Amino acid sequence: MVLSLLLSIFIHDLAQAVVGSICGIEISALIILPIGGLPSLANKPKKKFYEILMLAAGPAVNLGVAVFLLSYLHPYQAYWNEPENIGVAYPGNFIFQLQFINLSLGLLNLLPVFPMDGGRALDTLLEKKYSTLRAKIIVRVISLLIAFGFILTGIIYMKYTVVMIGLFILCTVRMGKYYHPLNNTPTRTH
Repeated sequence: MVLSLLLSIFIHDLAQAVVGSICGIEISALIILPIGGLPSLANKPKKKFYEILMLAAGPAVNLGVAVFLLSYLHPYQAYWNEPENIGVAYPGNFIFQLQFINLSLGLLNLLPVFPMDGGRALDTLLEKKYSTLRAKIIVRVISLLIAFGFILTGIIYMKYTVVMIGLFILCTVRMGKYYHPLNNTPTRTH
């Protein structure tokens, strides 16, 4: 299962690298996180659309794999009805676990929070209207609100996986500064 998770993360990042390369986006570094990589862009893309296309490629591939694997799971509802299928791998549910991993990676990366792809896409869209610094602040506030929402919901419903997602977002929200370094941050004068 660990290899399946790593393979799913790899195809996610590979899809983004390929689309980024096609769109002329240069990536200077890749920071590896448990749910994927965070590319540090060496140059600003010529068009914001190219950046959003690159960011969408990763979740699209994961969701595509999840949909493809759906055809191999019969009856599908039976896998969800057995609690031992979620998070526990054995030969009889390997395809379900692989599908669940890709579905989770795809959906989590669509969240509008840093460091997920959805948060980086939101940052890119906000930069069209606001300064880079203000866009980052807005996405950071949204990220913190969603993180606390996950934590609170997980505690109320005693779903510790949801709490862990919230804690992950809370701990990694600062990673957004590595995505677009704030080289043009205005300095305050007194």
